[in-house]
Amino acid sequence: QRLELSPTDARWVAFRLADTSWRSQASTDTHDSTVFDNAARELESLIRSVERVEDRDIVWAEASESLGDFFWTRRDQQDWGRAWPHYSNALEYWAGSDQLDLARTRYLDMVWIMADPPWTREHQWLYYQNNIPMNVLDNAATIAVTPEDQSHAHYLIAMALRGQGDWASRLRIPREFEAAITAGKSAFWYDDALFAYGEWLASQGPAVMQDNGQWRAEPDYNGALAMFQRLLREFTKGETRYYDNARNQIENITNPQLAVGVSNIFLPGSEIQYHLSWRNIKRIDLSLFKVDLSRDLAFAAREKDAMNDWINRTRITSSPWP
Repeated sequence: QRLELSPTDARWVAFRLADTSWRSQASTDTHDSTVFDNAARELESLIRSVERVEDRDIVWAEASESLGDFFWTRRDQQDWGRAWPHYSNALEYWAGSDQLDLARTRYLDMVWIMADPPWTREHQWLYYQNNIPMNVLDNAATIAVTPEDQSHAHYLIAMALRGQGDWASRLRIPREFEAAITAGKSAFWYDDALFAYGEWLASQGPAVMQDNGQWRAEPDYNGALAMFQRLLREFTKGETRYYDNARNQIENITNPQLAVGVSNIFLPGSEIQYHLSWRNIKRIDLSLFKVDLSRDLAFAAREKDAMNDWINRTRITSSPWP
């Protein structure tokens, strides 16, 4: 016997059937799109049936979030362009809700799934490609109350800011990373934040104002070393996937480093310019040799990676020049 449902209950049941059907189907390897197509049509119908902003209810918000997940979290979709408008609507609904605790939970859960959809875990990498607008991440940091959620929100902000080129964003990055690691080892994202912070300090570094008033990025190797050493001190091998990488980073920072190169090719007779960079070296002695490329360079045919090792394959047959 069919139950007589009120219009509100009928809409809720329709939403639940559509939502659970596509999520159940997404856990299989079927290539039949019928269930997905029907579910998407039902969810879109539930959203379209609410014409006025003031009539938007929890079913409308749930259907919007479900469609966001539909386009973003499925392995065969990963379509941020189609997912974001639905996520945006759902986020806006919960941002305006007077059910503060529920709204906080739903808002944050949506941000977490947008930043780290299930399919990223299959490839052992995390999706931080500046998809989520900064104001949404800032909102997440503002409403987060637990140390875990606060750490997570600030970590996402720091990772998003790394991809932005303006100096105001660069100035925020250290503050956001520091906020992300405040919770310590109890936070799930703590080791991610430590390693990412150290990596950023070693590769890009904080914004530093020069004497001429211009900003430039300057690597902070001491700060990076402190982050990597902290990670190895607080985690044992097997507790974090970054253990070996952190150890390699420490060796890279503390060992002598020397590189020489040219920025382009030069015409015969022109003044040759080369660039030298070094770290952890007190003295460098340079010698210049004249080389006949057709005679002094020898590569075995089809030898793998030979071109990447040409300097060690050069026969020095002349005396230092001049």
